[in-house]
Amino acid sequence: MQRRRIMVERLKRGDIVLTAPADPENVRMRERSGEEVSHAMICVGAGSFIDSTADNVHAYNIQRELFGPDDQVFVLRLRSPIEAASLDLVTDFVRSKIGTRYSAIEAGRSLRGSGGPRNNREYCSRLIARAFAAGGISLVSDPDYCTPQELLDSPLLEPLSDMLELVSPEELAARAARPNPVAGMQDCTDAVLEEARTLAPQIETLSDVLELLVIQPEHDARIAKVFRDSGYLDMWRYDLKANPWHYNLDVLEAITTPDNAASTRQMRCRLLEDTYSCAWRFVSGLRDHRLLAATFDLESFHQLADLYATLVENDETRRHVTIGWLDRHFQSDVADHLERIEPHSERWFQFVEVVAPEFAQIARARIDEAGSDVVCSACGANVIKDYRQAKGSKIMPGVPSLRLCESCATRIQSAGLALAPWN
Repeated sequence: MQRRRIMVERLKRGDIVLTAPADPENVRMRERSGEEVSHAMICVGAGSFIDSTADNVHAYNIQRELFGPDDQVFVLRLRSPIEAASLDLVTDFVRSKIGTRYSAIEAGRSLRGSGGPRNNREYCSRLIARAFAAGGISLVSDPDYCTPQELLDSPLLEPLSDMLELVSPEELAARAARPNPVAGMQDCTDAVLEEARTLAPQIETLSDVLELLVIQPEHDARIAKVFRDSGYLDMWRYDLKANPWHYNLDVLEAITTPDNAASTRQMRCRLLEDTYSCAWRFVSGLRDHRLLAATFDLESFHQLADLYATLVENDETRRHVTIGWLDRHFQSDVADHLERIEPHSERWFQFVEVVAPEFAQIARARIDEAGSDVVCSACGANVIKDYRQAKGSKIMPGVPSLRLCESCATRIQSAGLALAPWN
């Protein structure tokens, strides 16, 4: 049987996928409900999707999601684009719900149109509707009780065409032989939550676990141990081992061939388009866990702060490998596709105040002194250039751009920050 998948390179953060599987059980369910679709999921960036099923809320790689020839698949996108900061709120909300248990009862209520008081659990269409509501967008009349069909019918969304492609038998065989790191992350998360629920049954998410530790720090040793023993703190190592071309330009060059160069180029350009927006989850996680560790000095919080510092650095490395490869083969693509975070903008300060708070404080002081943001972040001079970090930086990972005079640029580079001018 032919299998199809969504063309990940055409997806954007915030896209919604609605499906109608052709298996008899799903067909009968849709016949009873009168609905055209039965499941909903959302893209949170770079082919990563999150949904709510009987296995709880989890993230996964959409490329591993295969569809039969009779399955119906709809890809929806907002008709009017929203600001990146608002889209951050949408994807942050969905990510914050990872691990949350499924509410079959309330999913049934939504199909019956009965509504009622809600609990803290999720189901697929509720998760997505509530996420967009967090970003200030009302896709449906009642985000707490809605169906996938209501998302399909939302006037704020438009369907995209030609979003599916066939998967070759050779690729299917190769996929079957490869381990699934996303499934491993799900197992680690579930292990932490299951242990925490023995202490507090009402816990749904990892954020709930952190709140438990703030209120009852006597559980710190037990929670810190399950974070370690589950493998949660070390899952990032798997990607370094399984996908070394993400982290090493020479390895990426070695596997580049005339046959795959075009698809590699397309994927790398797509990664650059929202590279900093997708990185925000690591940057904001670093901020939150550093604050917890500084305030409460618990082992669990220190472990997680160290983890997120590593994730920020790894993300920076992946970005530089992508930029380095495109610079060698398709140089204009970097300028055309790299997401630009304007220095001294509100969004720029979001990043810098997390990963380099002292530098952010200096930049604000210089801007205030000059009465303008078109000045050097470090000294306030008004003869400046905008830069991005280049491969090899040893300080301030996660800073998306800089505005510097020539003297400060030279001084900061000598301190270990590699710079490249914005085109």
